[in-house]
Amino acid sequence: MVCVLAPGLNQSISRSSSLKGIRSMRKPTRATPGRLEDAVSAPEIIRQHKEASISPERDTEPHEERIIEAVKTIYSCSASKSTFNVYAQDVVLRDNSGSFSLSGVDRLREHFVALQRAFPIANVAKFKISPGASASLTTIVVDIELQYFRDTNVPSPAKISKGFVVLEIADTHDHIVRQTENWDHASQKRSEEAFPSPMHRRTSLSHDDSMYV
Repeated sequence: MVCVLAPGLNQSISRSSSLKGIRSMRKPTRATPGRLEDAVSAPEIIRQHKEASISPERDTEPHEERIIEAVKTIYSCSASKSTFNVYAQDVVLRDNSGSFSLSGVDRLREHFVALQRAFPIANVAKFKISPGASASLTTIVVDIELQYFRDTNVPSPAKISKGFVVLEIADTHDHIVRQTENWDHASQKRSEEAFPSPMHRRTSLSHDDSMYV
């Protein structure tokens, strides 16, 4: 039996085949910073964090010390405006699980102001500089554990965040150009426990803000 396709259907199939051919010829493109297809699965983040945790702490290089100290101060919710001078103007901050991504030092500072307002007290229980799989002269991998408190009168933290942060440094070694957070979101029991992000919380800055003193 011979099947004869209607002219319109035949043209449709022909166009579909052509599109498939064009797509197959396209070279894969690298995802730009912050795009969701660049996200890493929770199990992979956990695996990478375990590797960072068991690896020995490495000595810091002289050009890294200023940057490391500033980042530690920021995560401890005790930063001032000048602390953010370690970031490039077009810095990218993103969560590697795909939860959020932002660019620009002003938006990054806005993010951490919101964090400080949500948790006025933070204890950096662990801040280890790990060799890491991607460590190099322009990359710093930090194995980190943070304990956040909403009230000084409460003995136990309201939230504990564990993971590792990857800092990518400019070739001139003076600014952070990209900061990727790898938090174990899978262990969070409630959505409100998630690490604060600009997608969940926005705040406006003013020169009267406590972080500008």
